[in-house]
Amino acid sequence: MAISQADSTCSNHRDDLDSASGELRAAVTRLSRRFRSQNPFPSLAQAAVLGHLHDDGPKTTSWLAAAEHVRPQSMAQVVLELEAEHLVVRRPDEVDRRQVIVTITDEGRQALLDDRRRREEWFRTTIASCLTSRERALLLRAIPLLTRLSVF
Repeated sequence: MAISQADSTCSNHRDDLDSASGELRAAVTRLSRRFRSQNPFPSLAQAAVLGHLHDDGPKTTSWLAAAEHVRPQSMAQVVLELEAEHLVVRRPDEVDRRQVIVTITDEGRQALLDDRRRREEWFRTTIASCLTSRERALLLRAIPLLTRLSVF
C-alpha cells in the first residue's frame, strides 16, 4: 500500500513537532533553572509569594496557596518564614476576623524589586553577550508565542 504525499508530509510534520516540542521543553527547563539559580530567597515559593503580594495586593494564605497550587498548610509555613524575615506582615481581616491577611512590607517590596532588577540585568547581559542582533530580533518576535504557551 502506497503512502500518499499528504500522509507523508503530515507524518514528517508530526515528527518535527515532536522533536521541536521536546527540544523546546528542555531549553525552557534549562532557562528556568538558570533563572532559579539567580534567586536570593531561600525558596522559590517565598519569591512567588512576595511577587503575588506586590503585584496583586494583600491576600489570604488560602488565596496564595491556590495561586501557587500548594496546600494551605505549606503556604502557611512559607508565610511564617517570610514574616520572620520581616518581609511580610499578617493581620486579621477587618471584615472577617477569622481570616488573616498577608501584606508585603517595605523591606519585602525592596527585596523583591532588587531581585527582579538583578535577574533582568542578568538576562539582559546574557542575551546581549550570547545572541546576535538578528537572534535578538527573533527572540523578541517569539515573546508573544511563549506568552501564549505559558497561559494556555
